[in-house]
Amino acid sequence: MRIPIMRAAACIAVTTLLAVLSGCGKSDGPGKSTVNLASMKRSNLSGAKAVFRTGGAVTKADDGIVGVPILYKVGLNDQATAVIFTDDQGETIPAVTDRVIDLSDKYAAMCVCASEKEREYGPFFYFVIRKSDGKLFTTDLSMDNFREALSYLFPEGMHVSDQQGNVYFRAGTGLCKIHESGGQTTFTPFITTSLGQYWYMNGNGDVVTYPYWYKADGTVIPAHETLVDGQSAPFALDGIPGSFFQIEYTGTPTVPAWSLAQYTAGASEVTRTVVHAFAYSTSASVITAAGRGVTTAWTVTPEQSYACVISGSASGVEVDYYPIPTECPMAKISQIGSDAAVSKDYLYAYDSDGSKISRFNPQTGEHIENYCVLSGYVWAHVLKACKDETLLVVASKAGKELLVEIGTDRQPVELSLYYNGMPITLYQRLD
Repeated sequence: MRIPIMRAAACIAVTTLLAVLSGCGKSDGPGKSTVNLASMKRSNLSGAKAVFRTGGAVTKADDGIVGVPILYKVGLNDQATAVIFTDDQGETIPAVTDRVIDLSDKYAAMCVCASEKEREYGPFFYFVIRKSDGKLFTTDLSMDNFREALSYLFPEGMHVSDQQGNVYFRAGTGLCKIHESGGQTTFTPFITTSLGQYWYMNGNGDVVTYPYWYKADGTVIPAHETLVDGQSAPFALDGIPGSFFQIEYTGTPTVPAWSLAQYTAGASEVTRTVVHAFAYSTSASVITAAGRGVTTAWTVTPEQSYACVISGSASGVEVDYYPIPTECPMAKISQIGSDAAVSKDYLYAYDSDGSKISRFNPQTGEHIENYCVLSGYVWAHVLKACKDETLLVVASKAGKELLVEIGTDRQPVELSLYYNGMPITLYQRLD
């Protein structure tokens, strides 16, 4: 996607860019809203590819507010339209949007307050946006003494979604599910007991966390001791949705070896089966992309790196090795958000100096080492790989941080951080 309204060259200070990327809201504090934000029920956000907000930036010069904050959506026609919130009677509800995050194909979430002044201490209100029609949903579900369970969705990245677009997120000490029920977006406590620090979900909706395996039907059984020992992270495969998998070191001090273990829940216990012995030294950090597990493997003599793809089907587990250059970004991936990003079909890897981004197809093994070369940038970080394979990147150039969009033509375009003469103080892709 290209957004013509935002393509002019622009640069802003580091502190302002961080506000653009993560929102400026602070923790709940004392305050009383002058607007009944709880009455917000609808918006015109259906069909939005992205949202951005202008105004509301605090300047260093006079510590004042720059303009009236306005939230816009970028629609299917790449045109910007002001976002309007209404109640069930169609009356417009004034609200200042503090943060917006993408949750899944079905949902996004936002944090709002009644005025720019209230962004300092609140009160804040949290809504889930149903993308199909722009309707807004909230809940009075309260966990762990938080006024709103939905506040646990922020910051971004504290949730997972399943193949149906349902969203699961930690709420207090438990887990909450966002899904459709009777035509309404519903919030259901999924796990009410205490979760461990880390939790993982498979395609069946089972959750494993120390020290239990929570089945989607509500049954709870002890997890296998080696599945929750913290040495590596479990992952799931679309082709075998009822299991978890884990790369484990099974060698000795003199003979190194790595194996792939499959964990499956029975009626009362979890069984562990070694389903593959890796041919090379293998990283235990696995990134899930296109329903497969992707990691790296290597040999020292001769020096060679591989992209290792783990896939599952009714026939079992298959592991494929694809040779890749040792010094390319793909050979050094560790985790999403650190040096990799995933879309529906591809995994993108990028190096720390921002010189290039690689693209890997887990379904075919195709690897484009120099998918995009970012000449002149000191470093780059891929924020998001969108459905249309557009990449949203934050990069540094000539001492300035910029938002850069890379389309399928592989050409970086610096996005303008101004619209109608006003600074853009929030930007979020929703596709």
